[in-house]
Amino acid sequence: MQSADSGTDGHLHHLCKRLPSPLDLAIRRFAPASWFEAQRAHYEMRDQSYDRPMEAPFLSGCFMFFRSAVLSRLDGFDERYFLYIEDLDLSRRAAVLARNLYTPDIQIVHGPARRLQITAPAALLQRLGAEVFQQVGWFEQPWFAARRSGH
Repeated sequence: MQSADSGTDGHLHHLCKRLPSPLDLAIRRFAPASWFEAQRAHYEMRDQSYDRPMEAPFLSGCFMFFRSAVLSRLDGFDERYFLYIEDLDLSRRAAVLARNLYTPDIQIVHGPARRLQITAPAALLQRLGAEVFQQVGWFEQPWFAARRSGH
């Protein structure tokens, strides 16, 4: 389960996400925030109401709740993935056993974030993201095919 999350300025952080394409991950890591606004809005499920509970394919790992039995069966986060990719992997695996739910009934305030610079560590993170896609497939997933056809 994911809580509502806002910044210290009160602005809602859109932490419910659709499963990303490789392009979505590249845009989030490297493109200026003003670029690809429609692509970002789709990925961040901004077409859904964050005022009521909803199910989401991918929940941000910044503040998650799990039933102990589900987390035990998942064996927690995969240690091969660090920073930004581990929550995608955990959400994907959790959706097989349970529902990924967002609730606005629980709210947290998140302090200012530092944007990851394009450095050697950032390149490593992209490589780890590529490993996730290598495991689950790049473009043949049903969710990607449905997205491309507009569903």
